[in-house]
Amino acid sequence: MRFTLPGFVYSVGLPPVIAAAARAALDVIVAEPQRTATLQMNARRFLERAHAARLPTGPAMGYGVIPVLFPDLTSTIEGSAFLLKQGIYAPPIVQVGVPKGIPRIRFFISARHTFEEIDRAVAALAEFVASMPADAQPDAALALNAAQA
Repeated sequence: MRFTLPGFVYSVGLPPVIAAAARAALDVIVAEPQRTATLQMNARRFLERAHAARLPTGPAMGYGVIPVLFPDLTSTIEGSAFLLKQGIYAPPIVQVGVPKGIPRIRFFISARHTFEEIDRAVAALAEFVASMPADAQPDAALALNAAQA
């Protein structure tokens, strides 16, 4: 029964429209390598700025999705809401999507982000974290250990 429930039905084949879209995306990557280079540069910038602001990014390597780890569900949701009020959409990712006890806000970096947008997002999150009581602020070392466990 488990294998026939909607959440557990798996398929190995891609629908033709998805395969065509993937193929077109690969063609763009080959034809316009500057997009990939810009994405990598933007992601590195976000990660470097986050580290400079002492935001815990866990084992993130700076590729396109960069998490900022939080100590609990409440602060994660509040941080995401704070960012949204600043015009920055960064969704909270909590248990089920990630292991229990290491909720995070995930930043999806793109080649179209500007340095100004990246810097503004990091500054806004750093502002939120600084406004938290000192004993509730995310600890980079503890977050990294939890993420690697």
